Amino acid sequence: MELEDVREWAQSRETALPVAVAIWAIADGERTPQRIWEKPTPSEWDQVTMALDEYLRHGDFSRSPDGLYKWGLDHVRNLAPC
Repeated sequence: MELEDVREWAQSRETALPVAVAIWAIADGERTPQRIWEKPTPSEWDQVTMALDEYLRHGDFSRSPDGLYKWGLDHVRNLAPC
């Protein structure tokens, strides 16, 4: 999947792009991105949180001022220093 496709997927689900990229990165044949997005397991939530931290640490995505990244109606919090 191309980044633009993931961007559209994220926007249609009111989800931050780095969260969507992380969801797509951990998805597989058993757990599709949609299933992870709808009802993540605790392990999947942790994996997305860790991936988000890595993306921000490496400068792949900009940090949000409040450290919150939308995941539909929820948020992933990044507490790493800017």
